[in-house]
Amino acid sequence: MTSAALYYESHHEEQPQTFMLLHGGGLSSKQWQPQVDCLSDFHLLLPDMPEQGKTGGEFELNDATKQIADLIAAQAHGGQAHVLGLSLGGAIVLELLRSYPERVQTAIVTGTSGKLSRVLGQLMLWQADLGRLFSAKWMVNTSIKMFGIEAYRDLVYEDLLRSTASDFTKRIARSLMAAQMPTKNKVPLLVLVGEKETGPAKRAARQLAATIPSAKGATVPLVGHVWNLQNPILFCDVVRLWATRQRIALVLRPF
Repeated sequence: MTSAALYYESHHEEQPQTFMLLHGGGLSSKQWQPQVDCLSDFHLLLPDMPEQGKTGGEFELNDATKQIADLIAAQAHGGQAHVLGLSLGGAIVLELLRSYPERVQTAIVTGTSGKLSRVLGQLMLWQADLGRLFSAKWMVNTSIKMFGIEAYRDLVYEDLLRSTASDFTKRIARSLMAAQMPTKNKVPLLVLVGEKETGPAKRAARQLAATIPSAKGATVPLVGHVWNLQNPILFCDVVRLWATRQRIALVLRPF
């Protein structure tokens, strides 16, 4: 494993509260481009996690989480941030809650399974090797279509293309298989899953909401996995409501 300094963007630094957004696996801080405008009432920290975007090194969950915690300590107002993670970013959020809860004001995870079971982890490792049989461009085009984010193709295409490397996928799988859950969490946590996500994703979200202390869970209507690009305005509304501790039942379906 090699480590490298995190690339990050900082926007709206004049705002009093910091919100950190952690991208999905194989994407980068570019994923959050629509949110830079619609969350202009927060200071935004948008890092590229190791081995993704403009950050080098190799991804390993504990190392990446420590770097994220250090970034919050150094750059977030008061050394704390509201934190949201999508998919792999959500795994980082859960590890933050376990190892560095003092850095987190409120938390949201969406499309996140947490710890991978041995069966699912082995399946992910197997798929990493199987991916060598297919064109990388075909896999990326299929993903963009499946996620319903064709309008943002130029924003995500190059990131997703780099993420098809089998070694990268294997490092993520092994990290998630070794992940541990925040069993003593006291930070307000919202667990979300898109209505159009897969059955396993919905079951994983319900399990996280049921087993992690201080967690609530909800379904986001009419969206899939990368819903910050499918419905940017709804995404920003949900994020803002949770961070400011307002009711979310009007826009989500709690479970």
